[in-house]
Amino acid sequence: MNRVAVVGFFQETNTFNPHLAIERDFSARALLWGEDVFEARGSFGELAGALDGLGVDDFEIDPLPIGFLWGAVGGRIDDVVADMFEREMSDRLASASPLDGVLMLLHGASASASTDDLEGRFLGAARQIVGSDVPIGLALDHHANLTQAMVDNSSFLVGHRTEPHDPRDTAYRVATMLGQLLVGKLYVEQSWRKIPMVTHQENFETRSGPMNAWFSAARAAELRPGIHAASPFPVQPWLDVSDLGWAVAVVADSFDQADWVAGELALEAWNLREQFSANTSLSLDQAMRTIRSDSGSLIILHDMGDSLYAGSTGGSTLLLERLVEERFSRKCFVPLVASPIVEQARAAGIGSRIELPLKSAAAGGDEPNRFPALVSGLDSGIIKVKGLVGQTSVDEGSTALLRIDDVFVHVTELAGAAGADPNAYTRYGLEIPNDAVLVQKIAAAYPAFRADPQIRIQVNTPGLTQSNLSELKWLRAPRPLYGLDLEASYPLVLNEP
Repeated sequence: MNRVAVVGFFQETNTFNPHLAIERDFSARALLWGEDVFEARGSFGELAGALDGLGVDDFEIDPLPIGFLWGAVGGRIDDVVADMFEREMSDRLASASPLDGVLMLLHGASASASTDDLEGRFLGAARQIVGSDVPIGLALDHHANLTQAMVDNSSFLVGHRTEPHDPRDTAYRVATMLGQLLVGKLYVEQSWRKIPMVTHQENFETRSGPMNAWFSAARAAELRPGIHAASPFPVQPWLDVSDLGWAVAVVADSFDQADWVAGELALEAWNLREQFSANTSLSLDQAMRTIRSDSGSLIILHDMGDSLYAGSTGGSTLLLERLVEERFSRKCFVPLVASPIVEQARAAGIGSRIELPLKSAAAGGDEPNRFPALVSGLDSGIIKVKGLVGQTSVDEGSTALLRIDDVFVHVTELAGAAGADPNAYTRYGLEIPNDAVLVQKIAAAYPAFRADPQIRIQVNTPGLTQSNLSELKWLRAPRPLYGLDLEASYPLVLNEP
């Protein structure tokens, strides 16, 4: 039997978020060691895909659970957590050795208080333990910030093929490639290219637009003989680190093949740079006019500046304020992360009224308006979700449902589902009508809400995940970068195989 260790660490870091991600941010989702790792396969697509792939009969693999931490998104990770994971992972890998292979399930855009490239650091530690001859297969989110350390310390790496993500698909691909490698059915070399570019998230979905063109080019490249995986990496753009930039990695039979295709795909991205940077979002006023002129569609408003799954805090009330002020004759549903308001609602009890402080855009001054809100429901804990970044459940902590006229506010202690799943509201017995207005603190479209007709609007709000990247305070990113600096250039040289 081939002994393969399975290691996972996930957190997408927004370095502009001032709050450190601490141990509780991981333990609320997954902080697992040993046998507990595989017990969680039903809750995380990454683990399900990895174990299904390693379980192919021909591979005769004995998977060994090492550790699995899942921290969603947030600020830089506390060094206490990063040091603990590296130490525990290294000790368990050493105890499990000798190993025939290692499957690493990582995000790729994690940074700690003291380390910009946390995945490169973890991979280096794993490589030091298992040695240079043991293959390490690496599964990454395609919003990873690919680095030389990640490439050097992995035998091959593969990123997600779609946005919205399918983590199970990526883990399964890497697991089966690792199995083929171990039984002699696959030989791999990899090459990569870094692209001096960073762009906002408005054109990140792979269903259409320039991202569809780029990812389709990668899929076409994989049809060529000898090309095993072609992975574009449009890095998430709120990562102020020293080696920030887009990238592409290719796994092939030979280095020359991989290098040629990597160069082609890098040039493809660079040639599409203006389309990637184009703004498609609407202003607050434009979004409100669209709602006013609509005659019955389900309208989803994506709060681009306060996107929880891009590392914002979820506490912005800009869209909530406007929906309260506009008094649309339709039900509106808004998520809000605000632990103090949840505590106030719980203390008051269902049926009571509390004052919800909102700084109205129309009011001016520093003092917020205080809107009387009815406490309509209280709940806590884990909810089931459909298709949300590979998860089947999310812990929202203590929650409260507030009502201001026809505006329903789902207030949570923890980040939760960002309003992107009906169970955020149906847990209180609410039904969501087909002509509702739904605010989601997430940029991508997940399949939980379905109605025909349906209108999606990305709203250009300010905040920690805003589209106007130049308004953020950049300190460490290499310059010039296209998307921040129009004078950026890319003198790419293609080396024909």
